[in-house]
Amino acid sequence: MKLGVVMLACLCVGAAFFISRTVEIRKVASEDEWLPVQNRVLADSLDSMEQLWRHAVENAARHELKIKVLRRSEYAKRVVGVRQVSYFDGSRVEHKVIESPVPERQDFALTLEEVNQLWPEGAVGEGETGQWMNRPGEPLRYLARLSEHKVVVFLLSPAAAHKVVEAELNKLLKPLPDHVPAGAYVELRDQAGELLFSSGRDAFSDAPADELVRHYSIFGEWSMRYWAPREKSVDYNAMILMSGSVVALIILFGGFWMIQEQEKAIKLAEARVSFVNAVSHELRTPLTNILLTVDVVQDKIENVKLKSRMDLIREESHRLGRLVDNVLDFARIEQGQMTVEKRDGVDLASLLASCVQQFQPAYNRKQIEMLVDVPDHKVIRTDPDLLVQIVLNLLSNIDKYAGNVASASIRVRYHPENVVIVVRDDGPGIPLADRSRIFRAFERMDERVAAGVTGTGLGLAISRELARQLGGDLVMIHDSEDEQSGAAFQLSISIVD
Repeated sequence: MKLGVVMLACLCVGAAFFISRTVEIRKVASEDEWLPVQNRVLADSLDSMEQLWRHAVENAARHELKIKVLRRSEYAKRVVGVRQVSYFDGSRVEHKVIESPVPERQDFALTLEEVNQLWPEGAVGEGETGQWMNRPGEPLRYLARLSEHKVVVFLLSPAAAHKVVEAELNKLLKPLPDHVPAGAYVELRDQAGELLFSSGRDAFSDAPADELVRHYSIFGEWSMRYWAPREKSVDYNAMILMSGSVVALIILFGGFWMIQEQEKAIKLAEARVSFVNAVSHELRTPLTNILLTVDVVQDKIENVKLKSRMDLIREESHRLGRLVDNVLDFARIEQGQMTVEKRDGVDLASLLASCVQQFQPAYNRKQIEMLVDVPDHKVIRTDPDLLVQIVLNLLSNIDKYAGNVASASIRVRYHPENVVIVVRDDGPGIPLADRSRIFRAFERMDERVAAGVTGTGLGLAISRELARQLGGDLVMIHDSEDEQSGAAFQLSISIVD
């Protein structure tokens, strides 16, 4: 039990810690310009690669203007992203596919008239000239012109150079992890959202990035996202902790105090029961001797008055014996040591007659007429000692409370699994206010105590418990709300195992 109190107190403290605990993840402030610097490096690299690619396209176009017909597209094939080359030589036009797929729209292939319209009037002359053409909804083109009638047009797809650009970027970003701030996370994605590079821990990548920079080039769009380092702080609410600790202390000290008081009460109860047992056993021996002496002396006495005195001694000795039995049984019930020993062949009619015989002198003296109704002479299976004690307690109540010139009865009814015994008298009865507490231990009605009726208040309480030990019960029968209609008790006991 003490362990349970300690565990409950610990549970209160643990619950207080859990409730008061708050966890906050904060971004670590940083004064360095790591991301802008890296973005400038990325932008410069992409711009540099774009310039190199444009230069390669322009250089290839110049060579295609001068190359022989049989060697056409030789230089164009050396540049990644050139899909088609159109040659305009006088009235002749030739289209050569360099890289598939070529856009399906055939009007992307320009005519010589359209090409001539691209140069301002008066700008046409001898010598090499070039022009980039990037119209919305159309592929990128580069036009190189040697003369008014000799033009080369490159149909371009910069996205075809994407893998080359990525390879170059990977080389550039390879040493980047060594420079990422501790605890930070950075990633680079292309226009399609594909992850090209990441570094650091991605514990915060589900949250929006702290910084986002984009760079646009002829090859597409690149975005760099940056999550700054985080730090986790744990705080506890002092008021909740204090309240939980106070509750735990109350439980701890209060629990131990209650356990201590309970242990004292248990020891006191054990001492009381032990004392009652000792006193009861000490009383039983002289009572037995008194009854034996009365039996011996009574057989030799002829004086009627003296015999009456000896009968009174016998009755009081039996009453004191019943009192001792009740006290002993109460002690056994309190300790949970009551045992039932059922036997076969118990003659119920003889048992009831023997019980009535013990009270017959007292009934005769008070003019109480007792009727015993046992319809069949049957034997049953039960514990005769416990049954005798129950019946004697009920008959004792008739002796005490029925008064003079009264009628009483014991009626038996047999059933397949139990037997019912009804004990009734037509005495003054039990007040309505007292009927709910007559089966409580040590309960006695005040007016009857004042009238000189002796007893301990254990009889009915013990009898009900013994009846339940026998597999039945003892209840009061309420035949009428009239308090003067007498008292009736119904005892039922099981006759099967």
